[in-house]
Amino acid sequence: MDSTTRQLSSTTIIRGIPVIILACGFVLWEILVRAGMISSLFFPAPSDILRNLIDLMMDGTLLNNFWATLKRLFLALFAGGLLGILFGLVMGWSKKLRVVADPIVAALHPIPKISVLPLIMIIFGIGEISKVIVISVAVFFPIMINTMAGV
Repeated sequence: MDSTTRQLSSTTIIRGIPVIILACGFVLWEILVRAGMISSLFFPAPSDILRNLIDLMMDGTLLNNFWATLKRLFLALFAGGLLGILFGLVMGWSKKLRVVADPIVAALHPIPKISVLPLIMIIFGIGEISKVIVISVAVFFPIMINTMAGV
């Protein structure tokens, strides 16, 4: 065996170790669930997850949900991004507005956006609009701050 073949095989083995560890983890997980040592309510067996994934793909449910999520995401990115750019430009151009609005932005920006979700759900309900607003709020601040800094 020459050095190139030996080097190739050792590289292949090193690259294969994470795959082997991951496979062993899945096998152990499956065994523990089937033996009843782990609750299948909280940790369903990997085989059950794979079977449900295939079922959702075959009946079209997964694709429909994917498109609904993508539509929601693009709408929220557009709305939050557009407002963030507009507010960022205005605050970047107007020093007076920046002096007034910057403390408000500094106070609101660090608040975890998901913590505002209950309030948004009370105001807008549990439909699509509340999901879009949460994502828009999460997008708004970074875009506004970076636009203002770039002006």
